[in-house]
Amino acid sequence: MSWQNFEELHQIIDDGYSDLGYDNLGDLGYRFLSSPKSTLRSDRLIMSINPAGHRPDYENDSMFTKEGTSAYLHERWMEAPLGSSKLQVQYQAMFQYLDWDPLDVLQAPFSPFRHPSWGKIPAETRNRTVDFCIEKIWKPYFEQHCPAEIISVGKPPAEVIIQAFPHSVQHRSVVETGWNNSACRTAIHYQFTNGTRMVQIPHLSRFGIMTASSCANHLEQIFEPIR
Repeated sequence: MSWQNFEELHQIIDDGYSDLGYDNLGDLGYRFLSSPKSTLRSDRLIMSINPAGHRPDYENDSMFTKEGTSAYLHERWMEAPLGSSKLQVQYQAMFQYLDWDPLDVLQAPFSPFRHPSWGKIPAETRNRTVDFCIEKIWKPYFEQHCPAEIISVGKPPAEVIIQAFPHSVQHRSVVETGWNNSACRTAIHYQFTNGTRMVQIPHLSRFGIMTASSCANHLEQIFEPIR
């Protein structure tokens, strides 16, 4: 295991921030978890891509949120009132639909390094970031703890999880989301050999499937493996 405690991981992430060149890509900072430190042992994980935003979030950025808080409920993002940005509303609807307590769910971007758009990061930096996060952060984590239920918000987190997970994918299936757009028409179900189940959904910052009327009748099928 390449990190034994939060202090060691903090140093690894801080070194990676400079080594990967994020201090020259706007120097927007980093954040490891969107949930409290205590959620690291949760059997449920929601993984996103990376912290977004066009400026450092000095008010909220740290290695994890305060106990009793979730970034998707208790923070003010950009100019929106507390907990009411588009993405926060989607997450809150997802927590409610699944009957998951957000304070008991590990919520994390696979890359802790803030950038306004993952797709606009230079390809070489993006590829190096993926390798760094797999080898330095998530592979060591999953070697110690494998959540039983996982949601991947977007495709990149699922790819990272599959590479970092110590168990292989046993079964994969595709279901319709109800959204009439080729970019997010489907969700993907994965089952790993250890029994872990993962649902890959479209990225909620762009595709609000949790509140879209066209998706309402599809939610049960989308989340069936983890309900």
